[in-house]
Amino acid sequence: MRKEFKIDACWQELAENGVDSAHFRYVHNTAEVPVLELYEPNGPLAKMRSSQKFVTPQGVVEGRIDVDTYGPGFTFTHFSGFVDLFLLGCNTPIDDESVELHFTFALASLGDDKLTNSVGKAFVKEVSTQVDEDRAIWEHKAHIARPALAMNDGPFIKFRKWAAQFYVTDEVNSTDPSVTGVYPPPVWEDRMEDAPAKATASARLGTD
Repeated sequence: MRKEFKIDACWQELAENGVDSAHFRYVHNTAEVPVLELYEPNGPLAKMRSSQKFVTPQGVVEGRIDVDTYGPGFTFTHFSGFVDLFLLGCNTPIDDESVELHFTFALASLGDDKLTNSVGKAFVKEVSTQVDEDRAIWEHKAHIARPALAMNDGPFIKFRKWAAQFYVTDEVNSTDPSVTGVYPPPVWEDRMEDAPAKATASARLGTD
């Protein structure tokens, strides 16, 4: 099964969704915020491992979403626990402000062709609904270079450092934020005693 979408946003906004743990609960109405167990960039590759509770017609069930990313435009996602499904995602820029998103789904047989087909169609419909929910944000959000992150947010800065390598600049390896566009998260040293969590939450999320 395949689905295609045209999104009026840059590729990085879509890709950043993968490390945005909190949005699954508050945008897509999952049972709770997923547990991001691992986000590991390695050169042009990146690996994400997470556990999540899913709302299904049979109730809330335990599941997983594990993602392997190959460069800025190709992801391989494995959904498991409640289903065993693979999703190939291609995020292709059309211009500076829009992309085409291509999804190809493959669902492991449930032992009955009619049931497998029905579950597959329901899953594709749910993913399409989630893309539309995200689209409303992607196409209207402002990019904040230094986000103030909470502890249940994902490793945005680590993701952005990974993403920065795919842009052509005059100084590709520069650590200057004005060149890379990646700013370290804020740390308020003078507020450590009064509000240590607020002073360090952003710094803990994905800076190393």
